[in-house]
Amino acid sequence: MKVLFVTIEPPWPIIGGTPMRSYNLLVRIAQQHEVYLACPATASQTAAMQEHFGPRVKRIVTVPPPRRRPVWRRM
Repeated sequence: MKVLFVTIEPPWPIIGGTPMRSYNLLVRIAQQHEVYLACPATASQTAAMQEHFGPRVKRIVTVPPPRRRPVWRRM
């Protein structure tokens, strides 16, 4: 089966709870299915994910991460 795995943060490198959960789900699903990954990431994060996941993930599609707004603008 072909699976599109969409995350709100890059699953690699693991730097917190959300990426850790996404990473483990992605690796488990990729053992039995063809996985395509979509997530926001910088160019360096995309390169790191492609190097790490290699053939386990069929294709990685990224979009630029949203620009961080100052705290006073978010309130």
